[in-house]
Amino acid sequence: MIGDEVVLHSGNKNLAECLKIAILSTYLGAPIHIHATGLRGIGKTTMIRGMRGLLPQIERIKGCEFNKSWDFIYR
Repeated sequence: MIGDEVVLHSGNKNLAECLKIAILSTYLGAPIHIHATGLRGIGKTTMIRGMRGLLPQIERIKGCEFNKSWDFIYR
C-alpha cells in the first residue's frame, strides 16, 4: 500500500511507478507532469487521489486561477 488508499496489483503497477517518479521529481524541484489514460473503471482516479497525500503542500493564492503571485511585476 502506498499513500492513503492505494493498493498495488498487476494492473496498476506502471501507473504507480509513473506517479512515484512524478512525486519524487516534485520534491527535487523539477516536476514531471503525467497524463493517465486507460480503460474506464480501472482505478486511475482512485490511485492518483490516494497518492496526493504524498505531495508537498502548496501555498494557495486567493483569486488567481494559475496560483501565481504577481507581486514581482510591481517591483
